[in-house]
Amino acid sequence: MGNIRKTNAQLVAELEDLQCRYDKLLSNQAALCSSERVSSGASFQILSNTRGTSSGGFVQENAMDALEACCRIAETAGEGVILTDAAGRITLVNPHFSQIAGYPLDVLKGKSIFELAGKSYIPIILAQWERHKKGVSSRYELQLRKGNGRLVWVVFHVSVPFGKGNNFNGVLMVVSNISKYKNIISKQEKMLKATALRDKEIRDDISRDNQSLKSIMDNTTAQLVFLDRDFNFVKANKAYVKNCGHTEDELIGANHFVLFPSTENEAIFKRVVKTGKSVEFHDKPFEYSDQPWRGTTYWDWSLVPIKNSRGRVQGLIFSLLETTVRKQMELALKFSLEETRRRTRETTALLEASRAILEHTGFTEAAMAVYSSCKKITSCQSGFVGHIEDGVCRIIYLDSTKNQPELPVFVLLSGLALQSCFSGKPVLENNFAAENDNEFYTAAYPDLKNALFAPVRLSGRSVGLMALFNKTGGFGVSDIRVAASFSSLAAIAFRSNRTREMLEESEKRYRFLFNSFGDAVFVYYITPDGCNSNFVEVNEVACKRLGYSRQELLNMSPCQIDAPASTGAMADAAKMLKKEGRVITEQRHIRRDGTSIPVEVNIQQFELSGQLMVISVARDITERKKADAALKLERDKLRGILDAMEDGVYIVNADYEIEYVNPPLMAQFGLINGKKCYDYFHNSSSPCEYCKNKEVLSGQTVRWEWHSPHNQRDYELMATPIKNPDGSNSKLTLFHDVTERSQMEQIILRYQAGLLAQAERIAHIGNWDYDLLGHKLLLSDEVYNILGLSPKNGITGLKQVMEMIHPDDRDIVRSEAQKAIVSGSKINTDHRIIRPDGHLRYVHEQAEITLSDTGIPLRVLGTVQDVTEQKMAEEALRDSERRYRLLADNMVAFIWTIDEHLNTSYLSPSIIRLLNYYPEDILGKHISMIFTPESYEKLLDVYQQVRKTGSELIVNPLELDVMRQDGKIIMTETLMRPLYDENHHFLGILGASRDISERKAAEYELHTLSQRLVELQEEERSIIARELHDQVGQSLTVLKLMLDKAKDGLPDKAEELLAEAQPLVSELISSVRNMSLDLRPRMLDDLGLLPALLWYFDRFTSQTGINVNFQHTGLKRKFSPQLGTAVYRIIQEALTNVVRYAGVDNVLVRAKADKNHLALVIQDKGKGFNPAQRATGMSSGLKGMKERVRFLGGKLDIESKPGAGTHIIVELPLSEEKDRINGGEP
Repeated sequence: MGNIRKTNAQLVAELEDLQCRYDKLLSNQAALCSSERVSSGASFQILSNTRGTSSGGFVQENAMDALEACCRIAETAGEGVILTDAAGRITLVNPHFSQIAGYPLDVLKGKSIFELAGKSYIPIILAQWERHKKGVSSRYELQLRKGNGRLVWVVFHVSVPFGKGNNFNGVLMVVSNISKYKNIISKQEKMLKATALRDKEIRDDISRDNQSLKSIMDNTTAQLVFLDRDFNFVKANKAYVKNCGHTEDELIGANHFVLFPSTENEAIFKRVVKTGKSVEFHDKPFEYSDQPWRGTTYWDWSLVPIKNSRGRVQGLIFSLLETTVRKQMELALKFSLEETRRRTRETTALLEASRAILEHTGFTEAAMAVYSSCKKITSCQSGFVGHIEDGVCRIIYLDSTKNQPELPVFVLLSGLALQSCFSGKPVLENNFAAENDNEFYTAAYPDLKNALFAPVRLSGRSVGLMALFNKTGGFGVSDIRVAASFSSLAAIAFRSNRTREMLEESEKRYRFLFNSFGDAVFVYYITPDGCNSNFVEVNEVACKRLGYSRQELLNMSPCQIDAPASTGAMADAAKMLKKEGRVITEQRHIRRDGTSIPVEVNIQQFELSGQLMVISVARDITERKKADAALKLERDKLRGILDAMEDGVYIVNADYEIEYVNPPLMAQFGLINGKKCYDYFHNSSSPCEYCKNKEVLSGQTVRWEWHSPHNQRDYELMATPIKNPDGSNSKLTLFHDVTERSQMEQIILRYQAGLLAQAERIAHIGNWDYDLLGHKLLLSDEVYNILGLSPKNGITGLKQVMEMIHPDDRDIVRSEAQKAIVSGSKINTDHRIIRPDGHLRYVHEQAEITLSDTGIPLRVLGTVQDVTEQKMAEEALRDSERRYRLLADNMVAFIWTIDEHLNTSYLSPSIIRLLNYYPEDILGKHISMIFTPESYEKLLDVYQQVRKTGSELIVNPLELDVMRQDGKIIMTETLMRPLYDENHHFLGILGASRDISERKAAEYELHTLSQRLVELQEEERSIIARELHDQVGQSLTVLKLMLDKAKDGLPDKAEELLAEAQPLVSELISSVRNMSLDLRPRMLDDLGLLPALLWYFDRFTSQTGINVNFQHTGLKRKFSPQLGTAVYRIIQEALTNVVRYAGVDNVLVRAKADKNHLALVIQDKGKGFNPAQRATGMSSGLKGMKERVRFLGGKLDIESKPGAGTHIIVELPLSEEKDRINGGEP
């Protein structure tokens, strides 16, 4: 807008200047016109005076002088000057007007002024001319047409200087060119119009800008504030109000730095007000004092001063844009860039390590390269790389700052290394002193401070380990990532190494198979122009067969080994190969020595890496060619033999085309004349329904009989397949004329008919004949006997026979019959029949279908045999076999048989339970797999003795040890018997092995118990002997002394001694009685268990002072002596232990008997003991208790612990008491 105003001011100044110049021009023209009038008047006066004189020369001279004066004045005038006559023609013109009009002076003279004016201005000139005629001067503007046709603006100042009286003689015109002025005026008018239009547009723009500014203030995300020069809020937009934390009412009129104090920002604002210069800042930090939770915020803000017309700052525009998020993003981006640079370095190192892996073939070199790159990135000082096998790390590269031991070094995984390998993740420790006790670390890395272990994982398991040691400042999370990346690269190297080894192994196998192939193999490719290249690969067979070295063949192409005669065949083969991709053909190959060999070539093309490859497998068919030649010779011989045969022979192919007919057959049936076999023999237009071609050509030899309607002869035919040289089959059929034999057979059959019936009765075989066309059934007498019918009654039809067949077998018989009729095969089936009397019989039935010459079934001839006895015998045999199998499968012992080579031929299922083997696991294996070496030697001795003597029976069983699958030895008692066939040829040995481990254990236990019984007897005898010696013996000795003394003394003294001896005898009797009761109380046998126990408890309390709390249920019954004695002794031994060890005054005894069990509980609350410790050194009393309970099949539990007393629980079975008690009832 300022530029527009400046342009308008310049135009106005220029216009004013031009107007001044124009006014000046007009004044000059007026002056000029005045001078011209004076001059003209003077001239006119001069001319007039001159005319008035009498002297004409003087007047003419003065006129000339006046005219010259006018011409000089006109020529020197600064404007155009013209002088016209009364008609308006130019009489005088100066050069300046000539320039304005654009005509030469001579052309202008005499030219009418009306001709020079533009057409649109001619009326104006005419109107003004009329005024001039009246002597009126004027000034007017018009456009003249220049000589070049252009229009030029001029102003005419016209005066009428000439004329005397009322005579009009013309006018004097001063012409000024005002085109420039007019142009300026036009431009000024246009500019004024444009200015007015622009001013309107500016006003509209200002209005729109005001609206836009208001909209921007209200809607922009930028925060805008208008402050006065004292920094008080005048206006704030919504964005600022929303962000600042104050309402608009709180802001308006408030001082900015009162609400948001900042010394630095206040100084900046004051400087802007003082200098009037704008300021701008980017990412300037600011903290809200009243909003500390916002932390440090960042802002882009600018401060623009608003000045008045005098340049004084009236206010400030404060614009803010928060960049906290951007700043944070920049910081994050900066961190990301640093991370990217670090990752780039890592990636570069990884690429270098990857390149090293590709360059090195061995895993060790690749591992060294990976470790070196990882060391460079992590800045560690040392480490190692190893391969893990079975928990041991085999170090293949070691980087140590002290010494370098000879590699490989084997280190047992432990600590962090073991943790890393198990977890599959890198593990670090920046204080590694804890594992310095490892001898390897101590020796190789004495100054070890920190460590990082990274496993090399492959297929989910750790196959290697990379260790990094001693990084300055310690390892961090980024080092774990780097180590993981390089360990992954090491895994790739490990996999690559394994793959390379596998490829090398595969290459060796391929090369071995390729060279071991029995046929010659050639590989070449098809060039872009369709030609065959040189061989790219050949096997050793090709080299040996052709006599070339491998390198020589690789420099040759296929056409160089093909015989010239095979060129056409190979060209056809190439076309077929291109069309179908595979072709088999025969040709000849040329050897190095020039000889050729016939080969069958199997050619196949395939694509490899975009290249069309061909593999050719050549098989030497020299022997096959010889065989074909021999076969042709044999066929020629056969033809000669067939021609000389008396029987007819013909050969037909799969298309029924007759290839050969020998002369005898041709003599009977005529010439072939291209006929098919069915036309030649049967005068038929299609193959016969019963034709044997399909069966014979599939490899079967078929025999049948045929009656020829052509010559009424009977023939026996035999058809067999013969092989043709091309591999196809043909049918050779032999015709043997049996007409005479058939006639004789009819005679014999009639003669034998009588014998047949008798034979049928003997063999229980009957025959029958069923006419399929007439539906007539003929049965022999024996058939009636088998069916339980009388020949007199007869059978009405086949339906009656079918009703006699068992209902479950009818469908089977009907199906077999239909199948035979359709296919022409024989019927051979077993089924059941039900006779009219209800008896069930088994029969075996055979039948054949008789066909007509056209192959139509005519009749069925069959036999039926009663096989009921045979079936019953077979069923009995199967039942016996089932019983034997059931017995063998369910015996506790396992049954086995071995053949003459000592290999197992049968094993019963019980071997699963005994040896943990399945029969099929060891069936067919050597018998030594089952028996131990010592037992196998015993079995081998028996086997050799049987083979040597041929004995039928092995009497004595053997105790043999067998081995379970888990290695445990089982003792068995084995009975064996030799097996022979009907010719007494040795077949093997049948054995039955029974597990006697439990019996042996029981025998051992019985032996132990017997030994223990002897020990107890000796122990009890010792006790009795000691008591007899210590008590009874001493008492008897004293008694003997007293009696001896009484014998030798006085009577009075003797009586005194006897009186003293009497108490001693009573005490002796009491001791003997107590000993007897201790051994076995008599009342146990006389009164039973309950009285004996009650007596014993009273005696026990009186002797020990320990009270027995006896609770009983169901004991008022009679028990077996064994059970009663066992219960008594168990309680006795238990109470003896209470006296010895418990240290209590009371003991609880509970006894309960029901129908099936007797339960005892002896419980005290004494000192108790540890049963686990007492088990190893068990006392004789506890052993005796256990043995008594186990002998009776019961259970004994002892519960005790120190300080908590003892609890003895006994449970004895009573289920067999009835059998042991004579007449006892529970």
